[in-house]
Amino acid sequence: MEKGTASGTAAGANAPGIPGAGASASTAAPKEESKDDKPYGNIDPAVVKSIEETILDSSPNVTWDDVKGLADVKQILKETIILPTMRPDIFKGLLAPSRGILLYGPPGNGKTMLAKAIATECKSTFFNCSASTLTSKWMGEGEKLMKALFAMANAKSPAVIFIDEIDSIMGARGG
Repeated sequence: MEKGTASGTAAGANAPGIPGAGASASTAAPKEESKDDKPYGNIDPAVVKSIEETILDSSPNVTWDDVKGLADVKQILKETIILPTMRPDIFKGLLAPSRGILLYGPPGNGKTMLAKAIATECKSTFFNCSASTLTSKWMGEGEKLMKALFAMANAKSPAVIFIDEIDSIMGARGG
């Protein structure tokens, strides 16, 4: 009879409906990875940390009043970026906003301040990149940084990516 009791105990220990009773490692459900474990996909954590330290500016706190002059440029930026961000239901189809803008001019005329003001007005994360932070002498490192930058911007959307001195990254075309 003791033999039957022992087998009955073993059978009862694995009975369904009793939480944690007789669970073994082979029958346990596999633990799923949460999105919090890897918020940027398969991006190297060291690259993410370097971008967060050198490029990321979560709250630039620059308003339109901080940018002096450039009234016509500010008006155009408000119409092409701020309004579509505030009312995306109106700007569809032919009225869809542009996906990017190019600010050009000599140093010191307010390009960075305008970009920071856009990020503040849209309540966006601001990524301020320069050519020196996006390039590397090692093969493939620049591509890793760009991939990580855009993965972070996607995760922290809405985001404004400001690439300063982009002309030094690009090569001249033609001969």
